Amino acid sequence: MMAAIDKIYGTPEQHRELTRWLESNHSALLIFLYPEPVTKGPIANFPTWADRWLLDNCPIEWVITRIRDQYLGGAQGMED
Repeated sequence: MMAAIDKIYGTPEQHRELTRWLESNHSALLIFLYPEPVTKGPIANFPTWADRWLLDNCPIEWVITRIRDQYLGGAQGMED
């Protein structure tokens, strides 16, 4: 199994939104965040297990959309 498929890119505001949500829901995932970008840029590189957890638990639509896009266009690409 791959450690990670790709990075999640976003704006500084999106980085802050995801950081706040992770701080209150699964702070162990904070280690996968990059420093806040100045403009749009990479904000995280989660391993596959974290992507799966986020798909099941994260209410942030742009995060879910990006993860689904990484796995061949949808969540079905994450099945073992």
